[in-house]
Amino acid sequence: MDVSSPSISGSLKKRLVGMFYSPIVASHHVPCFLIGQLGKDDRSCEEIEGMDIVGYAFDALNLAHEKIGGRFIKVDCEDSEGLIRFYRENGFVPIQKDQRSGMVEMVMFYRKSVDQPEEG
Repeated sequence: MDVSSPSISGSLKKRLVGMFYSPIVASHHVPCFLIGQLGKDDRSCEEIEGMDIVGYAFDALNLAHEKIGGRFIKVDCEDSEGLIRFYRENGFVPIQKDQRSGMVEMVMFYRKSVDQPEEG
């Protein structure tokens, strides 16, 4: 993930980048777990809830996190009030908008003591 937006505070940049953060560097490239987008087919709207899909994604990511570590999970979503609200309700916080794609980049940090993600 490219952490370069001037809208991201210095303290949040430092939290995202970790020990490699330098305030004189304009852009930092940070490895993270990426959930591109979550969605469900209209035919399955009654069969599964969005929170269940997020739960399945977290289960898979937590297995990977146990093996390789990591600081946070990132999700890209369309700049839609409903989608942003959905991801906020599931613990993500918006941090910047990708200027090329127009997608809102949202993150959720891992806690240090347990393998469950925490809100930003």
